[in-house]
Amino acid sequence: MSEKSFSFDDLDVFTTGALLQPLKVVNRDGSEVWFWVVSEFIDDTFRDGQVYNPPETAKSKKELLKALHSSTSSSAISIIS
Repeated sequence: MSEKSFSFDDLDVFTTGALLQPLKVVNRDGSEVWFWVVSEFIDDTFRDGQVYNPPETAKSKKELLKALHSSTSSSAISIIS
């Protein structure tokens, strides 16, 4: 079994509408890179001027983006109507 190639730090910081958490990713060559990632949304999120509140986590990319695709298709329908 391979080692995890990522790990979260315990630190959280607040930015407008979200909590951020440092994430360490270990590249294939063993080098480390750190990223800020959203760990929790606090306020509404918007896409193309419409409220879009995505889930913070999901078991798959498809599940994570499900709300994005459904909000896009529903806004397209309302524009056409």
